[in-house]
Amino acid sequence: MSEIYRSVMLLRDVEDLSTEETAQILGLNTDAVKTRLHRARLLARKKRDTYLRASRPALEKN
Repeated sequence: MSEIYRSVMLLRDVEDLSTEETAQILGLNTDAVKTRLHRARLLARKKRDTYLRASRPALEKN
């Protein structure tokens, strides 16, 4: 995940900062923070789903 998405996701979801606080720290407007957070979550979900699909055959062998 690129830094522009990772930093927003880290501040919002890990550090639990508000949209306004995140925008101020990153020098963005709140709409940009919301858009980047949405895209970051989509990317994270896609990566998780890909990982789970790839690990499923290994689990079925056991």
